[in-house]
Amino acid sequence: MNKYFIDHVDHAQAKLDRDLARIGDIDAHTRIFKRQERDLLQQRLERLEAREAVETAVRTLTDPAVQGDARPAPASPPSPAAAAVKRQYSAQSLAAWFVLRVHSWPQDAALPSEAEDLVAAKADFDTVPRGEFRTIRRLKTPERWRKPGPRPGR
Repeated sequence: MNKYFIDHVDHAQAKLDRDLARIGDIDAHTRIFKRQERDLLQQRLERLEAREAVETAVRTLTDPAVQGDARPAPASPPSPAAAAVKRQYSAQSLAAWFVLRVHSWPQDAALPSEAEDLVAAKADFDTVPRGEFRTIRRLKTPERWRKPGPRPGR
């Protein structure tokens, strides 16, 4: 083989390597862009769902056909005077209560535990079945409210 042919093959191989690297970079950038776009869409969807959940919660709490007592759900346990009048429990009203509790919770306050949420719910509703409460809490609270941790007394 002559030197010209070997140089030409080396040049072609180097060009092919550069082109493949460039395609790999394009693929990497495309994956990053698609991931960022997916994350943005997910954030928009979460904001939309939160807005719809709040609107549904407000409708649920103020619609006399759904709820006999139309007063809004407090973010904290009611005062002793208000504790005498408890709302009738329904899964839908508890879900609405959770949505309002989450959205009205102070940003600088420590997040409540499941037990604290249950005490607050029992202070606001006449009865609260624990199984339904746990299911609704899991569905209606953000991930940071459900962080696993050590169980007290174990």
